Amino acid sequence: MGLSLDEMLELPGLEDLRRYRDELKKTFNSLELTPGERYLSVGIGKNKLPLLAALHGLHVVGLEVGNRPGEPIEYQSHLIAQFADHLHAANGGLEVMEMDVDTTPLHQLPQGFDIVECVNFPHKYDEREIAQTLLYFGNTKSRHLV
Repeated sequence: MGLSLDEMLELPGLEDLRRYRDELKKTFNSLELTPGERYLSVGIGKNKLPLLAALHGLHVVGLEVGNRPGEPIEYQSHLIAQFADHLHAANGGLEVMEMDVDTTPLHQLPQGFDIVECVNFPHKYDEREIAQTLLYFGNTKSRHLV
């Protein structure tokens, strides 16, 4: 069973998020996170929200679309290793992958996610392109956090 937000924020390594407890609770409540759901983080960077979703029991995929090859992937891989036991106990998962938004065809990427979150996307794309891309990743009942 996944951890509650309060339980997560007591874990060593997540102390820096405690000051955002109220905002995180609002986000969790508005997204109605349910263990077992599929969650996509587009532009994962150094965002810890996907880790929290995975610790809650969701299956999370993080796509790095930035221009700092390796750095965000290494950061997220470190988090995955650091919290591996907790992720396993929560029956959640976090996987990260790199994506070149200019050359990767959308049909090669996973889709059908219950939740699609995007907090960091290259600004060279217009809002309509970004919105259409984010909708592509979801399913008919997806919730989006942009």
